[in-house]
Amino acid sequence: MIVYDKVGQAVGSYLIPMFVITSFPSLFALGKMTGTQMIWGVLAPVIFIAISRFAWTRGIRNYSSASG
Repeated sequence: MIVYDKVGQAVGSYLIPMFVITSFPSLFALGKMTGTQMIWGVLAPVIFIAISRFAWTRGIRNYSSASG
């Protein structure tokens, strides 16, 4: 995460949260995590699970089986 510029860090942390999984644990262990990152690290899984659940239930509701 540190090797990217500010735009890359923002995209990797908030839009496509791959840095939450890959970089946040090491930032926390090294004591370099900011308060905002810590809050986002807790909220991101909850938010993205809620989005996934919404998409899943929406898809299941519109699903019709091939056999009837």
